[in-house]
Amino acid sequence: MGRHRHDRPTSTPYPSLSNASKPASSIVAVGRCRIQTSGSAEFQNIVDQSIERKRAEEVEKCPEQKKLCKKLMKKSVAECFSWLNSIADVSVIDMEVCVESSIIVNTDGFIVQCLMDAGADAVVLNVNESLSLADIMEILDCARVPRKRIVVHFDSFDDVNRMGSLESISVMAAALSIGCDDVPTFLTALAEEATEEVRVAAQIDVVGKSPSSLADMAGTLSDQCVGCVLNDPSPEQMGLSYAACATTDRKDGLYTTIVCARGGEALGLVYSSKESIVAALECGRGVYYSRSRNGLWRKGDTSGRFQVSLKA
Repeated sequence: MGRHRHDRPTSTPYPSLSNASKPASSIVAVGRCRIQTSGSAEFQNIVDQSIERKRAEEVEKCPEQKKLCKKLMKKSVAECFSWLNSIADVSVIDMEVCVESSIIVNTDGFIVQCLMDAGADAVVLNVNESLSLADIMEILDCARVPRKRIVVHFDSFDDVNRMGSLESISVMAAALSIGCDDVPTFLTALAEEATEEVRVAAQIDVVGKSPSSLADMAGTLSDQCVGCVLNDPSPEQMGLSYAACATTDRKDGLYTTIVCARGGEALGLVYSSKESIVAALECGRGVYYSRSRNGLWRKGDTSGRFQVSLKA
């Protein structure tokens, strides 16, 4: 089960999905995903409802008007909940939803509250070149949710420098997201710009334009307490990058794995390999490594008792 970003003890890779109008593949089983909303008719409908709610809230309140505002709020949250769960189960997966700054302003922050009420873990605020640091602060205030539920995304490290120092920007939100394809250059710049304490506090995630540009560097980023976001990765890319961030002291290279239920209760101890992690993300089921069989063990093939980690 995923952990809230602000509680996470490690920086592990997770996918960013550009086609949010279709159910996500099983790669979201890693526990977290980012949803791109550009071009999504479902999300636009929720935005329109939030704008309608904003207008209703601006009217002087009378009993009938209060009922209307409450009705609009319930309707938008219900539709948002349905939309999020068509992508993945929000009770299992921590979902970040990308929202343009103009949408937050035009809805007076109601879109953010709607997403939070529907079960989203965080909102990703996309920062464009026209925004200043003061503009971002105003938008965050407009969102009217705790800063720990906001991720501020910059397209490049140059955009971060244009705004100010990494330390000054990191106080705005509990997490930063920065676009990058050249990981070595990024890490060098990061080391020059901020102390390790600032880097950890900022909870930085690096987003690549293509999954292949970051998948091989996921382990290196994790060692520097930097997360890795892969755009529309294949199950193989997601699985291998995830495994690259895991460590084991076993001579056979297997990962000791605790299988948990939705509520976090431990179901048993098994072993995983890179191949089993990839296979699990390909089929959306529990797949492990059997030491007795010296091969993959697909839970349920014999017993019929499958372990499914999400709704897709």
